[in-house]
Amino acid sequence: MSNSRKKKNDTEAVVAEAMREVNMAMREVAQATAPLRKMSNNKNLHDIESDSLPYHEPVSSEPKIETKGGAIQIKKPGLFGNSSTTINIQSAQNIQIGNNNTMIINSSSSRRMRTRDISPPPKPAKVDKEIVRQVLASTRLLEDTDLNMVSSKFMGKQWRRTLRLVGLEDIEIESKYQDYYSNGIKEISYQCLKYWKQKNPDTATVGHLAKALCEVFHPDEVCDKFKP
Repeated sequence: MSNSRKKKNDTEAVVAEAMREVNMAMREVAQATAPLRKMSNNKNLHDIESDSLPYHEPVSSEPKIETKGGAIQIKKPGLFGNSSTTINIQSAQNIQIGNNNTMIINSSSSRRMRTRDISPPPKPAKVDKEIVRQVLASTRLLEDTDLNMVSSKFMGKQWRRTLRLVGLEDIEIESKYQDYYSNGIKEISYQCLKYWKQKNPDTATVGHLAKALCEVFHPDEVCDKFKP
């Protein structure tokens, strides 16, 4: 075989190999662009919004609240326009919607306060002054019935303060609280008073406890519950 013929064959082989590589590259491009060609044949969501719908100015994503008469209309922007909800409110005053409200109340239109809204709490029954004096001066040692009565009648929101006035330290109150908190304030208070009585067997008297309670409650209310 002559040199010229050999060169020709080598050139044809190189060209054939190059063509195969080009064909492979074209197939890969066709596969990669297939989804785009398919999308071009079908209108997507962007086409629908831009071609079919009227133009809307950009709006805030926050809902708008409009009032008219006795109705409140809440408009919230959606994908295809504003969606709204209408709420009818009748015979209502001083309604607040949203944050940072300022309310102006007209005294002539505000409802009058009912008597029971402004009435002071009832005063305890009047107790004879002599009985009050006897209870506060009593040296009778406290019994379990007295401790139960005090725990039931007087130990409420100010139970810690009351127990401090009786003579218990915060650490002692907290210890009983940890031991009996699942049983409620009444049981905690009873256990605290019982501990105080055991700690002070000679001074845990009716008079001492009554005086401490009078710092929180009305003397008539306190002395009416004790026997001198």
